[in-house]
Amino acid sequence: MRAEVDSARQLVNHYTAKIIALDPVGSTVKQAPPFVFPAKFSLKRNTPFAFDYLRDYLGESTAEPLLMDASVKAALEYIDKQTPKEGDGINPVPPCAIASVARSGKTTLLQSIFNRLLQDGKFNPIFVNFNGKRGLEQGFHRQHDESDYDAFLRWVAVSLLEETDTAGTCQEQDLEEYLSRSELPIVLLVDELNALTANDISEELARLLRQRFLDQPNRYLCFTSHWFLDLSPLGHSESPRDTNFVELPNVQNEKGGIDVLTEKTGTSRVQVAECLGTVGLLVSSYHERNFKPDRYFAQRTASKTFPLSSFLDEFCKGVPRHDEMRHFDRFTSILENGKIAWPILFAKEFLYSAGEYTLYNLMNHTTTAIERSSYNEDSGDEWEYTVRVAIAMVARNAEFRGLNQTQATILGVPDENIDSRPKLYVRELPGDIKTPQQAQEHLDSYIEKTNEYPTLVLAYPRAQLEIFDTITCFKYSESTDTIFTGQQMKQGEGYPAKDAPSPFNGLLIRGDADYNPRRRPTKRKGWQYISGKEMHDFLPCSLHPLIPSEWLKQKKKKKKKKIKIESCVERTV
Repeated sequence: MRAEVDSARQLVNHYTAKIIALDPVGSTVKQAPPFVFPAKFSLKRNTPFAFDYLRDYLGESTAEPLLMDASVKAALEYIDKQTPKEGDGINPVPPCAIASVARSGKTTLLQSIFNRLLQDGKFNPIFVNFNGKRGLEQGFHRQHDESDYDAFLRWVAVSLLEETDTAGTCQEQDLEEYLSRSELPIVLLVDELNALTANDISEELARLLRQRFLDQPNRYLCFTSHWFLDLSPLGHSESPRDTNFVELPNVQNEKGGIDVLTEKTGTSRVQVAECLGTVGLLVSSYHERNFKPDRYFAQRTASKTFPLSSFLDEFCKGVPRHDEMRHFDRFTSILENGKIAWPILFAKEFLYSAGEYTLYNLMNHTTTAIERSSYNEDSGDEWEYTVRVAIAMVARNAEFRGLNQTQATILGVPDENIDSRPKLYVRELPGDIKTPQQAQEHLDSYIEKTNEYPTLVLAYPRAQLEIFDTITCFKYSESTDTIFTGQQMKQGEGYPAKDAPSPFNGLLIRGDADYNPRRRPTKRKGWQYISGKEMHDFLPCSLHPLIPSEWLKQKKKKKKKKIKIESCVERTV
């Protein structure tokens, strides 16, 4: 990695030296000559992108990105619909955006869109890559004192002409005249626009994008970004609702997606949970030899501070309201409602860098313990992992800010103590503890030794524990009783096998729970069943994509449809 950085710097210095010449006084800068466009428009890049790197883990002679069809189809529908339109200040034409976490497959999706546009022959697609480490051999780098407007024009010209010398200049009018010679509508595909703008688009570049590639008929703009750019200068707000937003492939949104990925790559269901189900991030993290998530995170956050309170707030609430967290946006995804989500894969690395080793170790232990049985069956282990992480993150966040009522219920904190800011302790139960009663005795002794109040303890088993998957204990003061709460997780339908033993309050947290159930449990005593609404209120925003209710419903519909078809066939026979 260090060699790559040094090499890139040498290239920048080389080309900068070619365009900068000082007079004897050292004050005059000579500008590089402009690029010369041909008299007739043509696509220099007129062959599809090849995905050779996929062969390493798919083991196939020709490889295509997995589960990409739905995302490509959505983008093509936007392109077909929006490209002919003419926009104005009141009704601007919305761009097509692909915004997601780093290494999630944004470039692969954009390249797949390019391939389809090239194949269909109805548009002239232009691919412009602002990722400095891929694309053209030199890679994009801003030149000294170069504005985003000038840099954009220069790099579009380099990409159009496939120039090997990237030090030229490009005038907007020259580019416009060249594009106007195209016999087909132009679709500009920009990879990692955030690398050029840093989420701060100048008015001049915003005007260029709006006038030349959005509001002009037979032109369109589709871009990728690590985070959703503020598009207000283009006449749009920063909400995805005002933009044609294309989701990246996600195994939980694709029928049979998990099975396909497991069959092709051996990906486990806990790994799916760690990556929010994002196919590209799963492939990068677990099947690319040269990509290590911990190293990737560390290299891009060197010398940064790690504000734990702000991180926990955004992880739980999904609202990007802390300026000191914006450097980390590349490690987040944007949900459909405009909120941000941290994949657990990168959230773990933030916690480690922030010195929060207890939660980091909890996540690692839980991953290892649950993953053993989660590869090829609907065991529900990934849901247990998700909720266990949720309990830990919400409990740690409670040290900095108050709990909502549902969070207090699941953690076992009385309503009158929701603003008490309890100190969190995470405790792995010894391997010889098998029953809730044994766990109670152990935790009573542990809390007494901490001698710090109010205290909240999250305990999880090293081995299998009867009845409960996790236990939380809350003690407000030395004179108050300890409140024991046991949580049991079930991915789909099902009930506890036993009554909740005293003094535990049992909570059943089902991934497929009714949103507003009409009745409470009748089969078991000592239990409270958490509704779907309560589960949404409790789970941190970053974990909402892992609520299995929606994709379980899809699976049920598919199963019912299959049964219905088989029934019709039998009647026909």
